[in-house]
Amino acid sequence: MNAVIIANAEIVPIEFNGERVVTYQMIADIHGVPVATIQNGYARNSEYFIDREDTYFIDFHENTFRRGFEIPPRGMRVFTESGYLMLVKTLRDETAWRVQRELVRNYFRGQKEDKSALPDFTNPAEAARAWGKRI
Repeated sequence: MNAVIIANAEIVPIEFNGERVVTYQMIADIHGVPVATIQNGYARNSEYFIDREDTYFIDFHENTFRRGFEIPPRGMRVFTESGYLMLVKTLRDETAWRVQRELVRNYFRGQKEDKSALPDFTNPAEAARAWGKRI
């Protein structure tokens, strides 16, 4: 996937369960704060996050070859768009507001537009329809 520039930080989109997600490190990089700040924000408010809606915990033993990112031995927590929006509520500076809007528009929502613009070429019927429109 092509990298996305958010707040002067280059991030490579990752997907899990068919949706874009972000890691602690990605959030820290784009907000310019230590990873511990993001992790502590989650730890203080974890009871408000809904598993499989706001966040996923990916076990090390899950198959990673098709995701394009490595899962460390301890596992990895990732955040969906709603989880990211809840998590950055703990960051109260002006940069957080600007970066939040940019990430939602260009990372989470931007990918939905891309998907609708391109046919699914793994589906033979859809590929044939797309080819027919071009002729």
